[in-house]
Amino acid sequence: MASGLRRRRVWQMRVVGAALIADVSNSTPLFERKGEEAALRAISQCLEEMRDQISDAGGVYLHSRGDDVLAFFEDADAALQMAKQATKRTSEGALKVHAGISWGGMLLQPDNLHGTPVNIAARLASLAKSYEVLVYETLHEELSEAMRETLRKVDTLSLKGSSDRLTVYSHLADDASGETFNFAARRTTSDGSLRVTLQH
Repeated sequence: MASGLRRRRVWQMRVVGAALIADVSNSTPLFERKGEEAALRAISQCLEEMRDQISDAGGVYLHSRGDDVLAFFEDADAALQMAKQATKRTSEGALKVHAGISWGGMLLQPDNLHGTPVNIAARLASLAKSYEVLVYETLHEELSEAMRETLRKVDTLSLKGSSDRLTVYSHLADDASGETFNFAARRTTSDGSLRVTLQH
């Protein structure tokens, strides 16, 4: 290179496991009630708690962007258990967590994760209601029977550009009053991302 600097190579490896994205929501009322500094501290504390939960469950915390966290797990049960713990209702109830999990082959880097399972987990996290975990069928198949029994079937999704339709399952903390019931997926030719329509 003209500058004489060598470009650093990023360490990466192919892995098979669970991609988990957990997102913190309902921060607006907290900002209005407690002010910016207090609200930001509460959000930061919530994200830090999830980071500790990921580590305690044997997962790999990768990064936090805004109000969400991305993690990788080699064990499906551990991923679901961590998500269930993170989405439990807090005593204050101001901040609410929802999550999405998928399973498959991905590219793992020191602070990032790439692949279709990550895209699916992100989409499921965005569809999940407060305190809810949405699980893609690929992860459901890896779960123990005991963990499967804690989930309820929601509906099916299809990836853009693919004819495959896989089932999505839900776990909702405490009760099912806000559980996602179904959503219709529409297929179009594209780059492998998800497009869904939410119905409840």
